[in-house]
Amino acid sequence: MKVLREVCVLGSLLFVALSIATAQSAPATDQQSATQIRQLIDTYTQAVDAADPNLAAKVFLTTPDVSFINPVGHERGWNQIADECVCASWARPSRSAR
Repeated sequence: MKVLREVCVLGSLLFVALSIATAQSAPATDQQSATQIRQLIDTYTQAVDAADPNLAAKVFLTTPDVSFINPVGHERGWNQIADECVCASWARPSRSAR
């Protein structure tokens, strides 16, 4: 189960990094892109460590039509993602995003 959570966290980090890299509205330098990605990953890991859905909302799309597929399930809509992943799964003592 621990391995599945780690895969979920790593997959989410990759998704966040790719989302930032492809969502640039104006061209940025490699250094600017790297800084933005690092900041987003830092926010994500803080959200995981704190099991904080409000902090997680800064890196996830929070609309009702969003979907989050991971090795242990499939959540639909931000409310379910926040309840099932952020609050429940991430709050377990054995979890860590680092």
